[in-house]
Amino acid sequence: MNQKQLMVATKCDEFKAVMIEDAASHQLPLPMFQPTHLQVPTDAGSQSVEILMFDDVQVTFTCWSYGWPRSFRAEAKSGDPVSISHAMLLAAMGLRNFFLGNGLENRREWQEAIATRNDLIETAKSSHAKSSEIRIDDGWASCVINPAGVLSFEIWSVG
Repeated sequence: MNQKQLMVATKCDEFKAVMIEDAASHQLPLPMFQPTHLQVPTDAGSQSVEILMFDDVQVTFTCWSYGWPRSFRAEAKSGDPVSISHAMLLAAMGLRNFFLGNGLENRREWQEAIATRNDLIETAKSSHAKSSEIRIDDGWASCVINPAGVLSFEIWSVG
């Protein structure tokens, strides 16, 4: 592995570390990262983990084979207000920490991450398709509200 690959390979681990740090600093359950068998067809070396933090939210984080974050998805498992709140919290954590390519010191402040998440939700609520999507740094973020009122958020990089 060359020096650039070694440097880049730390970004997914850095994302996990700051997720744990954010949870601890706000006295939330610490996330656990359980490997899954999901793979990206165009990137056989990609790796995915399920982030276990709340029982009522499904969260998946995928890394490109070269160690850079590829996608983060948080979805409430029901329309229950607690499940939706947990999904919203995890979406803000994802938005705060996903794009660390410019360095940890440049990650988003909580207020910015929460405002972005809230904009996604409000735009989805007001759209006919009940979805929204915005460009962020070198990727995208989206929110979808299904007919039962269940929220899902996704963040992905363009590679």
